[in-house]
Amino acid sequence: MLFRLMPTSSTPVSAKVSDAERGEGSDATSSSLLAGVQLNDPQVRALRFAVIGMGILIVLGLITLIGRIIYIVARPGTQIAAQSPTIAPEVRASLPGGAVVRSIALQGDRLAIHYDGPGGSTGIAIVDLAGGRVSSRVVLVPDLPKQ
Repeated sequence: MLFRLMPTSSTPVSAKVSDAERGEGSDATSSSLLAGVQLNDPQVRALRFAVIGMGILIVLGLITLIGRIIYIVARPGTQIAAQSPTIAPEVRASLPGGAVVRSIALQGDRLAIHYDGPGGSTGIAIVDLAGGRVSSRVVLVPDLPKQ
């Protein structure tokens, strides 16, 4: 279906569209939805400016988005360095003789080592990775029932 904007005149737009252009079975009102709209109408002019303004805003937004993506991709080193903790070149954690490590957990610059010691004792050693030493030790003691 074709829509045409015709200059304003006393003759309706629907009368200027031929039957061949309308197609069979279509009436004059469906093929000329813009009949009676004047191109110099202030509402149409305001709508045109609004559409052009929104188009410019969309283009500026896309340019800003693409620029930000390029900026972030071009400088990945500064963000990664700020998030990673400083770790000592060598870290030694002293555990009791014969201890077996059950699990370890890392959070920030702290490392928790859960171990089973000789004689059934268990404990957790918390290692400061920045300083390279054991900062604290937790000894897990079973709670004996009171008699």
